[in-house]
Amino acid sequence: MSAPPTDGSMDKLDVILQEIRESRQAIEQKLGSFTSELSILKDDNKKLADRLKQMESNVKDILRAHKEYKNAIEQLH
Repeated sequence: MSAPPTDGSMDKLDVILQEIRESRQAIEQKLGSFTSELSILKDDNKKLADRLKQMESNVKDILRAHKEYKNAIEQLH
């Protein structure tokens, strides 16, 4: 095994490695935030889909009631 170089290249390597570690931590934090936001959006999307289904059902009920009302009016004439 040779002795470490004395030209400062190890210091530079340590600095680079530290920058890599810090970058990795920042990426992991952003990924965690992104994952959390994605989960929230997924939940919101499900709630919106459920609400849309309910609205579709309500519209069908209204259309059916309107048709029944229209038929009842026609029978009166």
